[in-house]
Amino acid sequence: MQYFGVTVLLDRTEPAVMKPGARVRAVLEIENRKNVFSMPRQALFEKEGKKLVYRKRGDRFEPVPVEIATSSPGRVVVTKGLTRGDELALRDPTVVERSEK
Repeated sequence: MQYFGVTVLLDRTEPAVMKPGARVRAVLEIENRKNVFSMPRQALFEKEGKKLVYRKRGDRFEPVPVEIATSSPGRVVVTKGLTRGDELALRDPTVVERSEK
């Protein structure tokens, strides 16, 4: 949840209820898409100019190309490439860390 100031221009007002400078509680719908997934940004990788995720298959991870829409610093909206229930790697499984060598 985020809080921020906003100025709104209304088509009509109801002076009995609406006062300048009054507070309002509202839900701001920025985007409404069907059949998309929101995932942590760290699950998205870019290799050779393509965006991909690593999806778990058995005991391994396979690269899967994805298409993305909007994103924020912590989340990415994926429009193609994933299905409900997919398990994703949060770090690149193809990179061997020094401690694993």
